[in-house]
Amino acid sequence: MDLMQRVNHSFVHFRPNPADESRVLLLGMVIGFQTERFWAVGMAMRGSLPVGLVETLDSLSQAMLENRAEIIKNQIQAQFETCSRPEDVITAIVNDNFTSFYMTPMKSELVDLSVRPSDASMEKLAEEFVLTLFHKQRAEAAKIRSAAAQGAAEESMGDQIASPPPWMAGTQVWFRPTL
Repeated sequence: MDLMQRVNHSFVHFRPNPADESRVLLLGMVIGFQTERFWAVGMAMRGSLPVGLVETLDSLSQAMLENRAEIIKNQIQAQFETCSRPEDVITAIVNDNFTSFYMTPMKSELVDLSVRPSDASMEKLAEEFVLTLFHKQRAEAAKIRSAAAQGAAEESMGDQIASPPPWMAGTQVWFRPTL
């Protein structure tokens, strides 16, 4: 039985200095997908931050990090009301990047699910997409770190590839019927 399902996604990063790509902290992701009956947009945000990180930042950055889930949630809700497809929501949010939050360009991938979309809730599907994409990103980040370790030492903003993901508990989904 083929359980491949397309999902669109964008990772949410925090950059204390938006121009400096070397200091990046993974905050979560925004996903979009469609089933036969519904289309949905979801988010999973990091629940905790590396110890000591917030204290090293300016007050605006501290406030943004402390309210990270609410900021992304508000962006999703604003776009969800005006868009008619999940990829439109993500694209609109990606194009509305601001200050130290950075959203990677949207990617579309096929994900092998453990359940048929018709047999699962939208929340269950979102959680499975997030887990799969997180572990794929984790593997890619490990390869990059391994290659970088051969060169000069890098400055790190905390362990971004810890397992299980520290932000899984915050998964939220908005969905509406497919027209």
